[in-house]
Amino acid sequence: MHFRPRILAAVSILTLAACGRQSGLHPNSQGGETREELVYGVSVVFSETAHLMPLQYESAAPVFPIVGDGSEDAFPIPPDGSLSVEEQESNDDSSTTAAAGLPHLLYYGGPVMPNVKVVTIFWGANVNNQAALNRFYSTITNSPYIDWLRQYSTRTQAIGRGRLSASYVDRNHPPGASITNQQIQAELNRLIAARAVPANDGNTLYMVHFPAGISISMGTSRSCVQFCAYHSTFQRAGSNVYYGVMPDLSGACARGCGPNTYFNNTTSTSSHELIESITDPAVGLATRLGPPLAWYDSRYGEIADICNQNQTVVAGFTVQRGWSNAGNFCRAQ
Repeated sequence: MHFRPRILAAVSILTLAACGRQSGLHPNSQGGETREELVYGVSVVFSETAHLMPLQYESAAPVFPIVGDGSEDAFPIPPDGSLSVEEQESNDDSSTTAAAGLPHLLYYGGPVMPNVKVVTIFWGANVNNQAALNRFYSTITNSPYIDWLRQYSTRTQAIGRGRLSASYVDRNHPPGASITNQQIQAELNRLIAARAVPANDGNTLYMVHFPAGISISMGTSRSCVQFCAYHSTFQRAGSNVYYGVMPDLSGACARGCGPNTYFNNTTSTSSHELIESITDPAVGLATRLGPPLAWYDSRYGEIADICNQNQTVVAGFTVQRGWSNAGNFCRAQ
C-alpha cells in the first residue's frame, strides 16, 4: 500500500489486504501491518513487510548459469526499464526466457535508487568489523559491481555508481537481546529526527548492523532461523525510508548464510541486500504485483534471490552475484 499518510493524533492500525504469498509476491516477502503515528511532530507510517534473504543449508535454491568475473563482452541495455509490464510480458525475449524456465525480472513501476548513498549504522559499540565494513561499502558502491545494474534503469531513473555517505555508531541506545522490526524502524526514525544520520531521500540506504547474539524478528520470521538479512521500507513525512537489516553472521547464522568465512559471508550478504535495495527499494510497502515494486520476478523474487549465496570477488571483496536479464545468467560485474 503506497500512499501519502494523513497526520493523525492517535495510532491507526491498517491491516494489509494481503501478505506475501496471498498477494502473488514471492514467499520471501514477509507480509504484515502498517501503523501510522505522529512522532516528533512528523507523520510516520511504520511497515511490517520486508523481503527476506533466506538461510540456505543445502542447495535448495535453483541453480542458474553464471559468467566469469569481468571477462564478459559488453551487453546491450535492454528496453525493459522503459516498457510496461504488459509490454515486457509480450516481448519475444521475455517469452523465450520464461518458456525456458529461466527467471526474468519485470518492472512494475516503482522507484529504483539511481546513485545509492549508503549510511552504515552500527547499533552498539561492539558490532564487529566496523572499519572493514565501511571500506567494503565505500569500495563496492563505486565499482563494477554497480555498473552492470544499469540495465535496470527506468524511463526516469538511471542507475549508476554510489558511495558511502556516512557512518554512525549508536553507543547510547544498544539493542536488547531480542529486537523487532518495529523497534528498528523506530530507532531509524529517532536517528533521522535527531539529525544523527543524514536525512532520508530517494538514494539513501541505511544499512543497520548488529552485534553478535542479537535475535531479530520480522513478523513471524527470526534471524538465523528463517533469514540471514532483509531490506524494507517505511514512510516518514510522506517520504520513503529505505533500510537493510544485517544480523551478525556468527553462531546459528554461520550454518546457513554462506559457504565462506565469517567476514566474507557478511560482505556477501550485505551485497545481496544492497543490489536488491537499489533495484527494488520500496518492496516494504508492496502488497501486490504492482507499484511500488520495481524489478521483481513473481516466481523467484528479487535480483539477488535468484543467485542466492552464489559468491565471487569484486574489487577485493566477496560479493554475491545477481541476476542479469540482459544475459540470462548470474553475474557480479
